[in-house]
Amino acid sequence: QYRVVDPLNALQDAGLAQSCIVFPVTHSLYRTPTALDITRVNPDRMIVQHSIGDAHLQLLRDYRKTNPDLFTIQTVDDLFHDLPQKHHLHNYHQREGYVRMREAMSLCDRVIVSTQPLVDVYGDYCRDVRVMPNCLDDRVWGEFYKTPTPRSRLRVGWAGAAQHLGDLEMIGEVVARFKDEVDWIFMGMCPDSLRPYIKEYHPFVSYVDYPAKLASLDLDIAIAPLEDNPFNRCKSNLRLLEYGAMGWPVVCSDVYPFRTAHPPVLHVPNEKDAWIESVRRLIDDSALRHQMGQQLNQWVRDNFYLSKNTDKWFSAIFD
Repeated sequence: QYRVVDPLNALQDAGLAQSCIVFPVTHSLYRTPTALDITRVNPDRMIVQHSIGDAHLQLLRDYRKTNPDLFTIQTVDDLFHDLPQKHHLHNYHQREGYVRMREAMSLCDRVIVSTQPLVDVYGDYCRDVRVMPNCLDDRVWGEFYKTPTPRSRLRVGWAGAAQHLGDLEMIGEVVARFKDEVDWIFMGMCPDSLRPYIKEYHPFVSYVDYPAKLASLDLDIAIAPLEDNPFNRCKSNLRLLEYGAMGWPVVCSDVYPFRTAHPPVLHVPNEKDAWIESVRRLIDDSALRHQMGQQLNQWVRDNFYLSKNTDKWFSAIFD
């Protein structure tokens, strides 16, 4: 959604490109264009994302053989080897991620990545690697900011996917420390070790419903823990963008992705006492919470809404 669908929709809405996006029919049934389909359509650009499965690699080979002049772009927003041991895809990608990604990129003319560390990793895989940071579609994400309402018991929370098991286990003692003072709200996943301390757990929803569902968590403080490892250092600041669109003040790990563009958040080292001190600071200071939430929201609006980055996306794809 962030790397293909939203940018192409923005380009089309701006009158800069005509696009066609092919989705899987279901999770188990894929309709991917054949080499003949591509020949008939004759596009100026073809964009693929994370095309490292057996079928996708074969399609890329077929495209290259049948349409040697077709300019093909691979988009990548994660490291596909050297995953943390607690990542649910660790074993698969440790075995094959490097080799598969190297071949996928070699079959493309350009690679667009989301962060500079990904350029450092994949720069030798393709002759043309470019950085285009993640952006939010302001028509979707621009409607959720609201002035916080005072309440006696704050809602503090996190949202994310299963790949963050190690990140969340790292702050287990922090969650336990404040369980009697705040309501902990988790969305997407929550380790079993933290379940006794949380007030609410919300499963993930489809992307269509995700922004509104995230807003419904109605947090007073959001947290973004990340272990400092190669996989996380290559990640983007997307979590801060989503929290900022909501206007929530953030405590986050002091790691590379969360330093990008100098966001107005509380950066903390991955140490228990430092996390407790920063969370405590926001719990005790309502004026600071409001100020930081407002500043982060403005930071997102000024730098990371698609309406202000459409030309950059056009250049990344077509220049």
